[in-house]
Amino acid sequence: MAAEPNYSVHAMLGALALAFAPQVFRTGLILRQTGYNNVNPRNQWDSLKQRMTKGSYDMVMRANGAHANGIEAFTFFSAAILAANYAKLPVETLNTSSLYFLIARALYNVVYIVNVTPAMSGARSLVWFGGFGISIKLMWAAANALVGKP
Repeated sequence: MAAEPNYSVHAMLGALALAFAPQVFRTGLILRQTGYNNVNPRNQWDSLKQRMTKGSYDMVMRANGAHANGIEAFTFFSAAILAANYAKLPVETLNTSSLYFLIARALYNVVYIVNVTPAMSGARSLVWFGGFGISIKLMWAAANALVGKP
């Protein structure tokens, strides 16, 4: 029987793609409503506020937040995946954890961007804790494996 393929490092690329997905969404929303200033994109936020509807502008800002959070989550997830591979954790653990992390991050992006209520912000936080918990679990398991603890 062939060994199960290890897709965990591929999942790092998936996590990076999910980190940039809100930025792609945000840029599309700006293009549809106002046009995009690619000459000086980081200095267009004040003018966007006057040129977009409040709902669209708020969604753009939430997409910015989802993108920033995705980059932050990517760094720790990647470190956890690399540590877990170095510690030779079981491939099933690596693949399952990676899949659940990617699902959590995709769901996080959607909930963050469409969030307009306190209940949805609570759901966003729960999804974030789920994804972060996966990274913590992997890092903890890798650390224990490297010091010889079960």
